[in-house]
Amino acid sequence: HVVGPDGHLVDGTPQIGIEERSWRLVPSESWVPGSHQLVIDHVLEDLAGNSVRGVFDRDLTRPDEDPQEARPVTITFRPR
Repeated sequence: HVVGPDGHLVDGTPQIGIEERSWRLVPSESWVPGSHQLVIDHVLEDLAGNSVRGVFDRDLTRPDEDPQEARPVTITFRPR
């Protein structure tokens, strides 16, 4: 989901792209200026088990490749 600069969810229509390789939100109203947050559920993963927390096939000897804590991942963006 998307959170606006006011901290509230942005209302709109989500769309899944071809082969489920992308996600798009068409807001019900025009985007407002400011920083928005794309919030990604930590359980989202591909068929191989790769997720936003970490890759399935990883080097177990490298601690920097350890999976991230199970919580949503947030990406900040500004609509243009």
